[in-house]
Amino acid sequence: CAPAACCSDGSCNDIQECASYLPCQILPLTDPVNKIVLAPTKLTTACTRENVEETEGGKVECEELCAPSSCCLNPVENPIKTCFLEFPVECASFAPCEILDLIDPSAQVPLAPTNINEVCNHASISSDKIPCEEACDPATCCNPNGDGSNEICLEQNFLACASYAECANLLVVD
Repeated sequence: CAPAACCSDGSCNDIQECASYLPCQILPLTDPVNKIVLAPTKLTTACTRENVEETEGGKVECEELCAPSSCCLNPVENPIKTCFLEFPVECASFAPCEILDLIDPSAQVPLAPTNINEVCNHASISSDKIPCEEACDPATCCNPNGDGSNEICLEQNFLACASYAECANLLVVD
């Protein structure tokens, strides 16, 4: 994990290389100079969709564990106020926190229903495509329409749009 030191101090040229050191997060990298440290390993279970939506106190637990990563948020929307470029490995270790944005009821595109893989697989669509069409309907703004008008929706809701990947089966099954 020693080569990952450049990922913490921002001197690495290749952010993909830094991503390959994410398993190093199990090591205590609590440099008191840094504003942010690696996410606790518990974060991956605390910030699952099931825990946040269905477990009493799950959302609060996830929010509390994600609090140290507040400076990492929205590097695309506000690159000046983010520490993402300075601490890419640490910020990437908080990726499970994205679930908090995805379950926001005011989001333009909600997460896909949990049964989307069942209702939108080739066999299901071949027998009855209506359940898949209904499941995919909230993500219509995610689909490129040729004139670029949906690009902003896709950018702002990228992870939620990605959860509707099975909807592409509607295009290939008659």
